[in-house]
Amino acid sequence: MSNNPIFCTVLAFLFISLNLFSQTKPETQFIVPTVEAAPGEEICLEIKTLNFRDLMGLQMGIRWDSTALELKSYDSPQLNIPPNQYNNPADDPGLLLFTWTNVFSQTLADSSVFLELCFAVKELAPTGFAFVSFDDKRIRTEIFLDEEITGNPFVDAQFYPGGIQINEPGNDLKLSPKVEIVNTCIEK
Repeated sequence: MSNNPIFCTVLAFLFISLNLFSQTKPETQFIVPTVEAAPGEEICLEIKTLNFRDLMGLQMGIRWDSTALELKSYDSPQLNIPPNQYNNPADDPGLLLFTWTNVFSQTLADSSVFLELCFAVKELAPTGFAFVSFDDKRIRTEIFLDEEITGNPFVDAQFYPGGIQINEPGNDLKLSPKVEIVNTCIEK
């Protein structure tokens, strides 16, 4: 091994350059919050995203406990997903499928609302937790970006489920203070 300062400088520069260019893009994250409601109430969940960078399209499903929750509306104002790109199958009332594509890559600021789902908590819903989570049984979850930016069109993502804590009307039981999820992993 040479102790030549020029050789060591060039070697250090190569190591740093290779290391910088081999850095992977942070995974896109989709986070369903946990909120509380009582039977008969309507409540909206704002599904947020982190590291939503240079994406050009996606397809995915969202599933919820249809014995306790009835979907009333859904919207994705940041992405302007047209109504014909959503599907709430009649044979599976607890599922919303959707696709989104864009000609140009799109970036959303961290903690942006990716999708808003509004539910009515059914009058006869049992107290307890009604889940809302991501689902890829009916369609494969795919998220892709501009291939020219990374050389790989598909994005790895992390999905964090949530839902609605259903309490008796007038019950003062409250959820723990809201905790922001940052860099924790729940594998898809």
